[in-house]
Amino acid sequence: MSNLDANTVFLPEIDGLSRANNIPYLPMAVPRDLHNKLKHFHGNHFAWFMGQLLKYFLRPNKDLQSFLDSKMERLRFKKPIVGVHVRRSDKVGTEANFHSIEEYMNQVEEWVILRGGERRVYLATDEASLLKEAKLKYP
Repeated sequence: MSNLDANTVFLPEIDGLSRANNIPYLPMAVPRDLHNKLKHFHGNHFAWFMGQLLKYFLRPNKDLQSFLDSKMERLRFKKPIVGVHVRRSDKVGTEANFHSIEEYMNQVEEWVILRGGERRVYLATDEASLLKEAKLKYP
């Protein structure tokens, strides 16, 4: 069986590759056969492609999936659901700008309008007061 037929994706160590070949950066690339298809439904081809690779590599095994399913049932998760991660305490002022809950929820509303259905949000944050604010503004 040739390498082209193998069910394997080779991902070299990026840092070692760039240092060994004296490359100042490695361009973001997508397989040629996917490029034309991707441009019709996603604005950032590389982000989508890497997301798909990570989704595949990090997929849960049978036992973990069973555990996750039981937790989702206990928490009454229903699909679709939008996950929003708002970091405030350790990022704002040092690495990131402050963004209001309205900015995040505007994006959520756009997502819901595009896909239809009921708005369901899983809000993860390090600021407890934000949970109260979100519940008041977006019941």
